Amino acid sequence: MKIKFQLLLLSLLCITSSACENKSDPLVARVGAVSFPGTPWHESWMAIDNNLKAGNGPVVLDLYLSGELGTEEYVYSQIRRGRTQIGGFSLQGSAAVVPEISLLLSPYLFDSYEEVDFVTDNYVTPFFKQLFADKGLVILSWSEVGWTSYYATTPIRTPADLAGKKLRSSKALSSQVMIKSIDGNTVPLPFPDIIPSLQTGLIDGGESSSIFYALVGTAKEAPYLTLTRHAFDTGLIIAGKEWVDSLSPEARQSLFDSIPPIQELRSMVRKYEVDVLKEPEKFGIKELHELTEIERAAWKDKTKNNHKILIERVGGRSQELYDLIQEGKRVFAEKNNV
Repeated sequence: MKIKFQLLLLSLLCITSSACENKSDPLVARVGAVSFPGTPWHESWMAIDNNLKAGNGPVVLDLYLSGELGTEEYVYSQIRRGRTQIGGFSLQGSAAVVPEISLLLSPYLFDSYEEVDFVTDNYVTPFFKQLFADKGLVILSWSEVGWTSYYATTPIRTPADLAGKKLRSSKALSSQVMIKSIDGNTVPLPFPDIIPSLQTGLIDGGESSSIFYALVGTAKEAPYLTLTRHAFDTGLIIAGKEWVDSLSPEARQSLFDSIPPIQELRSMVRKYEVDVLKEPEKFGIKELHELTEIERAAWKDKTKNNHKILIERVGGRSQELYDLIQEGKRVFAEKNNV
């Protein structure tokens, strides 16, 4: 009788506690993101899913990669409530949760891929891991988007060419401050409204990574792309901290091991950009312009105070982040004799 009672008690404990998790039953992680088949971001999700399957680990992904779970803001709230476990997010969407991340989109904050990688890996990542952990979130990886540039229905050389133009901005503060600094007119629009707005003349242009600009069809409506490369954009793969902490060591390691190395993810995106820029006419780009040093100087001069505006308006630990990035840039320059 005593043995039966102990077995019954153990069964009840297993029902209410993850400590008695059945290792033969996979843990299903619901994933919310917006990615397009044929892009490196979609491929990265497929790689993560395939790695988990190949490893026969306990975690299984339930993928919703076409925005089925709702807006970024909503998916973040679902992760924090434990109803969704993993999500893919933009910097713009993440700024609603960790406002300081807006500063990463300051114009001309970085000068090269090598500098971005060094500063991100050694300075930016540890900083944001703590800020996201404070919000009950875990950064699993960055998800690179690439350099942001300006496109328009007419040629662009200097900021003066966009003065008075109606330019699409995202909800990100950095985007709105940027347009104001070059004397453009800000037109906030969600991503799906860009092409219809170009067709109707509601906007004359905007900013985008080269890959998004080419692959989603924007180039066909605004065929002039100038590689201002004024900001370096990236996204994040985020998981709920409470969920991650609840995983067994085996399950947790399986999840972390499934994420491709950061340099592999970066290389995927950078190769796509090279391919796009190699055959611009294939995507409807009528003119692809690379800034001269003099033209680039004009863009940098026009936007030189943007980071100060962002630090003031974002607040929090923005100044600390900016100083940290500058320290990283200094160390990078010393190591590479720049």
